[in-house]
Amino acid sequence: MKKIIGIVLIMIAFCFPIMIEAKTKNGFYADDEVELNEEIDATTFIAGNNIAVNSKINGLNFVAGNNIELSSTQDYLFTAGNNIKANKVNAKDAFFAGSTIRIKESNIRDLYVAGSVIKINSNIERNAYIGGEKVTIDGNIGGNVIIDANTIIIEKDTIISGTLKYPDNAKITLAESASIKKIKAYEVKRKETIVTWKTTIKEKLYGYLSLLVIAFILITLHHKLLKGIKGIKKEISEALKLSGIGFLVLVVTPVVAILAMISIIGLPLGIIIAMLYGILLYISMIPTAIYLGSWVMNKKNQNDYLVLAISLLIIYMIRIIPIIGGIIGFISIILGLGIYYYNFINIYKEGKK
Repeated sequence: MKKIIGIVLIMIAFCFPIMIEAKTKNGFYADDEVELNEEIDATTFIAGNNIAVNSKINGLNFVAGNNIELSSTQDYLFTAGNNIKANKVNAKDAFFAGSTIRIKESNIRDLYVAGSVIKINSNIERNAYIGGEKVTIDGNIGGNVIIDANTIIIEKDTIISGTLKYPDNAKITLAESASIKKIKAYEVKRKETIVTWKTTIKEKLYGYLSLLVIAFILITLHHKLLKGIKGIKKEISEALKLSGIGFLVLVVTPVVAILAMISIIGLPLGIIIAMLYGILLYISMIPTAIYLGSWVMNKKNQNDYLVLAISLLIIYMIRIIPIIGGIIGFISIILGLGIYYYNFINIYKEGKK
């Protein structure tokens, strides 16, 4: 048990280059500020606080950060961040997830967007799938548009050659001059909640206690991990950087496992990576709780076990809240993965000295 987490992170470390420097030659970029302008002949993985990409990328493009500005050309684009601005982006398929997302003067074949405030003023060759709080469309869409949002605004210059589908309980504003082939409001099923709050809280409590026991065993047997997490800088930019790295680990690890499984020789390695990946996801909230707890309750003689128990309980309580809980749960996972990766890379470096 003492070395399980170490083995997990070392396995992942061997699968990916060390993402510490801002610029590398192999397609991995991670820093507080990342700006790319040159052509890149490789699939790229980018993480940081403020990111600007103005490159032609001959491959896939994975981007995770706080403030992201894109003016890039790539085969497929995967972006997750807080504020995302995509201007003159070219991609076959593009996937965006964030808080505020603006896509302007871009040319995309199929578009997938999930966020809070979304504005699209671009050319979408085929279909667009959009989920958010407020969605504004002012572009040319060659196929169908499926929207799940509370507020929908269709501007005057919008052209939708297929069907616009939206929930019947949404507040929608349609400009008279907008050109839409077909409009269909689908009925939102309003089912009574079968699972009561009492049942939900009980399930979360069992999950909390189970993970807490594992956490106590982990920090007891692997005290260097606890010390390393507490030593990470308590800054927003650092947390965002770690979350970005964690997002890349979340996305890339299954790809590595699948690629390894393709060959007979690599099949056992692929299976091991997949199993360890599952373990990592399950215990990913532990380092997040330690990191945030030591940040918020910053005292010299604090009890590490008490801090961990309180911060982990708070995370579990927030996860009960609809929508917000899902977002917080996702953030806690990618932050935890980033902390594991960063901490064990440092341990690995120290071992080589």
